[in-house]
Amino acid sequence: MQAFGKFTCKKKLVYRTETYFYINAKDKTLSLEEFEEMVAEKHNFIAGTIVLFHPGSSAPKGFDATKSLLDQNYDFTQTYVELNLDKTLLAFDGLLKAYEGRLIEIKTLFNYNEANLKRKNAIEKFNTDLMGSKVNFDADNYNFSKKTLFYGNFVFFAWGDKFTKESFEHIYAYASGILKAASTQVKNIAFIHNPEQSAEEASLSLQFGHPLFSDELKNAVPKAIKKAFKTNPPQSVAW
Repeated sequence: MQAFGKFTCKKKLVYRTETYFYINAKDKTLSLEEFEEMVAEKHNFIAGTIVLFHPGSSAPKGFDATKSLLDQNYDFTQTYVELNLDKTLLAFDGLLKAYEGRLIEIKTLFNYNEANLKRKNAIEKFNTDLMGSKVNFDADNYNFSKKTLFYGNFVFFAWGDKFTKESFEHIYAYASGILKAASTQVKNIAFIHNPEQSAEEASLSLQFGHPLFSDELKNAVPKAIKKAFKTNPPQSVAW
């Protein structure tokens, strides 16, 4: 599996605005030029979409993911680059064999390329921006539902449980809009959810299992995700 993406920088903040997996066919490594040809005709090559909360601290190949790209003199030319597979992306390695030779798009609720959102107080800032002021992050950080297009025959939500309706009502409304947009464009919607909830209840709470859940769920959620992708398209599964 390979990953490709595109980075931008606005006001000294780094955003990963696009991301795609290529699921390698046997003995096939995709060149950057070949990827660009595929993504130019994405409606023909994207099998589905995985939606995460944010990119984490991913980096282009040849760059250090533990440091900001700003400190590494990265040239933000808005061209595609091949990515290092970080822990979040690696969590899907081996699960997507049914889509060999095709692309899986990775979308995020927030494109801010930062590992520790809590340290940056970012979630509170996202919520503030979504009230309508938009003073913390550039528009590149947001994927508003009316502009968001989904391709392929499934959307798999795995953005975790960083927000609730009670604590972050504007993030909840924003995420709900993304789910609604996906549901109107793509027939098959799937996610990992709490076994104490039905799939329908989970779609209202918007608490969808992320592959790097911590504590007591760090093994249960990855196992459930693996089970979800045993079918094509993936199915909703309780952890």
